[in-house]
Amino acid sequence: MPMIKFKQKPVDDTELINIFMLTRGRPEKVVVAIRSLDRLANKKNKIELWIYIDNDDIQTLNLMNSDWCK
Repeated sequence: MPMIKFKQKPVDDTELINIFMLTRGRPEKVVVAIRSLDRLANKKNKIELWIYIDNDDIQTLNLMNSDWCK
């Protein structure tokens, strides 16, 4: 079977960083990671943080629906 060839997409913003965070039942680690990122990042406007949460991960869903970041 031949390999599929993908067309490479040009980079729109070379300074942009995308972070994909997978979590399950570890809301305290999400908080630590986000606070660390907030504390250490020089160009916060150049960071996109994506968090994947399973529908049945009640602990993390509760965290995201709370006012934890205030």
